[in-house]
Amino acid sequence: MRDFILEASEDLFVKHGFEKTSMDMIAKKSDLSKPTLYKYFTNKYGLFMDLYIRFQEELLEKVKELLKQNKNKYAILEDIIDMTFHRIVKKERFLKMFFREHHLLVHQNIDENFGMYLHDKDEMTVMLCQFLDDMIDPGIKSEFGVEMVAMTIYNILEGLFLDFIVGNKDEHEKQKKYLVRLLKKGVFVEEA
Repeated sequence: MRDFILEASEDLFVKHGFEKTSMDMIAKKSDLSKPTLYKYFTNKYGLFMDLYIRFQEELLEKVKELLKQNKNKYAILEDIIDMTFHRIVKKERFLKMFFREHHLLVHQNIDENFGMYLHDKDEMTVMLCQFLDDMIDPGIKSEFGVEMVAMTIYNILEGLFLDFIVGNKDEHEKQKKYLVRLLKKGVFVEEA
């Protein structure tokens, strides 16, 4: 039921934005009474944030699936980048709306939002550390550590994805190739 409500509300948020979307509109679109809607979501902000959390969780699950594949790690890294861009394209309208609207709302719930961001980043960094450990050049590993490399890659990818959302779609393939080449030449060992 929660997913059904999230699907219905996503369309409304994309069309009307956070402020102009009401719980009445969501209840009506979901064909539910307001009391039933409130059993699943205590307020509009929580429902709004759950949409993004669902997007992040789905992305994280896909990354976990890709990391389990038994193939060349560079190919897996490229698959992770491609899959993420594909999911961003699929949810582009929602993500644009979310970042626009969330920017206006974040100061009201800064601790909650900061905690959610750090949790996602920490979980992804741990997975990347495990995945990248045998790929990193020993000199880089001893000087900077696996966690520093993983966090930096996460930050670069996050920047590329945000750049993609705001409109720089044409450079995705070149940026992916450049990032992989940069990592191969400067951070990773020759074969992984």
